[in-house]
Parts: sequence; C-alpha cells; structure tokens
Amino acid sequence: LGICQAEVEGEVHVGLSNEYIWRGIDQGAGSMAEAGLALSTEVAGYTLGANVWYASTHGGGSFDEVDYTVSISKAYGCVDVEVGYIYYDWPSTFNVSNLGELYTSVGTEFMGTDVAFTYFWDIEGDNDGYSELTIDKSIELTGCLDLNVGATISYDWETGDLHHYGLSASVD
Repeated sequence: LGICQAEVEGEVHVGLSNEYIWRGIDQGAGSMAEAGLALSTEVAGYTLGANVWYASTHGGGSFDEVDYTVSISKAYGCVDVEVGYIYYDWPSTFNVSNLGELYTSVGTEFMGTDVAFTYFWDIEGDNDGYSELTIDKSIELTGCLDLNVGATISYDWETGDLHHYGLSASVD
C-alpha cells in the first residue's frame, strides 16, 4: 500500500488601501480592505495554483468582491509560462454580472529584474482583450526588509489604445 503525498505551499495576506485601483482605473468606491489566500503544488513538473481574494470597499459606491483564480505554470529554461482562469464575483451587488476571463503570461528574469507580458481575454463578454507588460525589481534593504519597485504599461485591444501606465513601490 503506497502513500500519496503532495507538498502544498501557501501564502496569506491582508491589506488596506485608500482607493481601489484595478487596471489603472479608480473604481470610485473609496478605501478598501482586502485579504487573500494562495496555494500551489508541483505535479509532474507543472505548478498548479489556486487563489481566492476578497475585497470590501468603503465609501460612495461600497461593494464586496471575491476573485477566484486557478492556474497552471511551467518553466521552460529561463522563460516561465502560465495559463489561468479568473472568476470575478460581486456577492453584495445584485445589478452587476459576474464574469470570468482566461489569461496567459510569459515572463523571465533579466539582470535581477522580472519582466512579464500577460494577455487577458474576457470569455463572457465581447472584448478583444487586455494586455500588460510589467517590470519588477526587489532590492534587499536589510536581512528582513525589501524594497519592491515596478512599472506597468497596458494596452486595451478593444478600444485600440494605450490603457494606462504606472509606477509602484512597496516595502515587505
């Protein structure tokens, strides 16, 4: 009789923000409290992932949102490829349709900097897709403190124009 074991890695996070920005657009709901759980495991050289993310906004247009993500990824030499599905749910808002989208991402590390291109396709709507190019760098400040900086530029294929761009910084 054999025993089957799987090593599952996990991450839990919580956060507070003074606004909810999604794909470069302020969602207009004021401040936001959020929490997430991410789990992953390796199977036959592939990484399988599952995530749940919850947000509660507070302000003029308050709402709750729960996003569920499943993904599969694999490293091919120095290139990482990921394919996944995101289901967006707004349990407290009755007049908003839930939706899902497929995504694919290709990324690599170049001179200590992560570079990735991701394409999102809303499978329940009529859009032509949305894409993001991200560049991220983590700089160790101390043994337990990192500075993370990043840049994003995105393109909306449906409208045929530059959607947004931005810079970010955080400390972990």
